[in-house]
Amino acid sequence: MQRMLMPTGRPVTMASRGVVAAPHYLAAEAGVWALQQGGTAVDAAVAANAVLAVVYPHMAGLGGDALLMVWHPGRRRPICLNGSGHSGYEATIEFYHDRGHGAIPTRGPLAANTVPAAVAAWADAHARWGELPWRQLFEPAIHYAGSGFPVSANLAEWLERDQKILERYDPTRQIFLRDGQPYRQSEILVQRDLARTLRALADDGPATFYTGELAGAIVAHLEAHGAPLARRDLEDHHSDWVDPLSTTYRGRTVYEFPPNSQGLVALLILNLLERHDVGAMGDNNAQYYHYLVEAAKAALAEVDGRIADPNYAPLPLEQLLSLEYAGRRSDLILPNRARSLPEYAPGAPRREEVCPPAPRGATAYIAAVDAEGLTVSLIQSLHSEFGSAVVAGDTGVLLQNSGASFTLGLEDANRLQPHKRPSQPLMPALVFEGERPWLALGASGGEGEPQTHAALITRLVDFGYNIQQAIEAPRWLYGCTRGVEAPDLNIEGRVPDSVLRKLREMGHEVRVRGDWSDLVGQAQGVMVDWERGVLYGGADPRGDGQAIGW
Repeated sequence: MQRMLMPTGRPVTMASRGVVAAPHYLAAEAGVWALQQGGTAVDAAVAANAVLAVVYPHMAGLGGDALLMVWHPGRRRPICLNGSGHSGYEATIEFYHDRGHGAIPTRGPLAANTVPAAVAAWADAHARWGELPWRQLFEPAIHYAGSGFPVSANLAEWLERDQKILERYDPTRQIFLRDGQPYRQSEILVQRDLARTLRALADDGPATFYTGELAGAIVAHLEAHGAPLARRDLEDHHSDWVDPLSTTYRGRTVYEFPPNSQGLVALLILNLLERHDVGAMGDNNAQYYHYLVEAAKAALAEVDGRIADPNYAPLPLEQLLSLEYAGRRSDLILPNRARSLPEYAPGAPRREEVCPPAPRGATAYIAAVDAEGLTVSLIQSLHSEFGSAVVAGDTGVLLQNSGASFTLGLEDANRLQPHKRPSQPLMPALVFEGERPWLALGASGGEGEPQTHAALITRLVDFGYNIQQAIEAPRWLYGCTRGVEAPDLNIEGRVPDSVLRKLREMGHEVRVRGDWSDLVGQAQGVMVDWERGVLYGGADPRGDGQAIGW
């Protein structure tokens, strides 16, 4: 097996009593603080996520969704908590057609058509595995919201990129723009309304967000601006406990989130790669990138337009994940020529690849492991950066726009229907060695998330990288993103010119991005060495992340 360990700018984090990896250093610090107060990995993940709602508002927030995968010592497998929100009972295709819309708007009140579900998911996980008082979990977040925090590089960049979006809505503009201009890096951002909301949530409990005063304030703002979300929608919301999907890769068991998540795509990619000697290819060369990209195309083509709320559009999961089926699909990959995604579509007519105009996803991932081995893989999102860009009145809560991923096509699996969860790119994952977790991983990046999972797992398993090296190695995104009319192979500039040239010769439409581009997502992860009792954490330098141990 050829190993090529990439130069790394950071050492891997090592600790024995707990590790938290998050996309912002203040969130990771809050998670470790919770561990030091006697909390569990679930307490740490919730505390870290609450801080992200303050310091990383373009990627996470109280107004979004959260999906968790949790393993508790003594269990044979992990369990999933689906904390994604249903559409409103009044959110119908006719609702949008009657208002002159051929598609759901990606921003504004009409984009906020699903219940903010993250808070309920935090509460359900905390009720089952938390040790610290609920109120205590919010102390760091309340402090940073009320007293302020220095704006990080990544937040400053997105505030500047999205200035024209943020200035459309009064409450949003008043929070994120000062004298009409976005906050710059290291300037202090204070969010007093959000601090009051967090304090109410801490004191009154999660019920206030769905049946109490906070629920009333959120719904009043939405109803005043014509959104199809009502008080009943919040009152009826619930998270769901579901079983993960799984496959094996080189003897390890990979667990991914089931639909409405795209975790299935990552498993399909790994099943296709299992038949090829990835280790012999070596990393950072054309063959490696070619096979990873082609496997992603084959997987994406398999489920294109089919992933949706399973209560409305179930998939034949056993068939799709069978190794026999993977073998037939793997044979479609040519060793030296790129195919288009439609060429991989099973039994479907060829169609032109066109990217939708909607912005890509914005997501925050947290991995946490405590001294007892309780392992949490949590992913949270507002869907697009800053979500719908609508702050619910004086609550300080940015509302998500995950419902904008619904279609208005009557025959589509992911078409809008009342009280339905939309298709989600969110996909927290765990990888087991035997009957215990070996790795917790996740990433942002929309439809690039399954590709990042495959990149991390192959580099860890096939090339023997540590978690920080795997995260820092050059990555790619095949698919649609900002300003792209058809899917390209977007790849980081640290890949050698000779490799890029060879990929183009194979037929890949290569678009070179920055050396450290957050277009390919921000990944975090924690690895567990049970024999030595050591935890290893890694965080992505493409954002403001950090892994902190205790």
